[in-house]
Amino acid sequence: MEAITSFRQFSVETHRLANTLHLSDPDAKHLLMTELVEHRLNGMSDEQIQKAIADNDPTFSWRVTYAKRDCLRAYYKAKRQQQQAANGLVTMVQDSYSIIDMDRATRTQDDVQAAIELLPQIFANRSTCAWVESVLRVGAEETQARYHQSRRQFSQKTNRVCRYASQHRKKLIGIMSNRQDETELKELEALTQWAAMMANEDVTDKQIQHFLDQHGSLVADIVDTPKIKHQGKLVADWANADHADQYAFCNIMAARKERLEQYLVLR
Repeated sequence: MEAITSFRQFSVETHRLANTLHLSDPDAKHLLMTELVEHRLNGMSDEQIQKAIADNDPTFSWRVTYAKRDCLRAYYKAKRQQQQAANGLVTMVQDSYSIIDMDRATRTQDDVQAAIELLPQIFANRSTCAWVESVLRVGAEETQARYHQSRRQFSQKTNRVCRYASQHRKKLIGIMSNRQDETELKELEALTQWAAMMANEDVTDKQIQHFLDQHGSLVADIVDTPKIKHQGKLVADWANADHADQYAFCNIMAARKERLEQYLVLR
């Protein structure tokens, strides 16, 4: 334990964890150590840990870094669940990020059906649910005719429904997203995929290279920093890239994921 706490990366991640969660350093230290011992270092013997620390093994540093991220992930998950409980919301969305596209030009029938299934969670009044469902299924003109509404009455009803939905927007956190959120949600999906891949001790350079090739736009944005000295080499040939550049890239990807998670959960 003492060897771990004196390890430089442990001190760095403890301080970052304390700053992010507004904890004292001793509390952050205890939290990080618990996460390390119970999960990230669970399969290592004391001798292996001592050797990794003595060799300043980059893989061991990554274990410490990912343990800190595990702590943050657990915190944000608990925070999200508290908010959902406070709003009386029972949601099927857990750690996945789903997009319901309600843009008339691009939405699909599945998007419409998914939105309809959420209506009872948004509107307590059954007649309002039925009215909104009618608008989604058959459109404004048909709904206006079915409910014997004048154009003015339909407009007033629409305004009331939109105003209510806007006032209760927090109930939609984690369920629905607007078009502006879509890019961020897709990016978070890629970053989550990367994090899961890097947390796997058996990940290969070939798998990492495939990810880089598949997410060119995101990768190009990430490597555009002085912290990565040989950007072209890193993107085109991960296996033979500079280890310092690899480590910097992993840290930037993780930091970006944490910021996006915090924004999407707590906005």
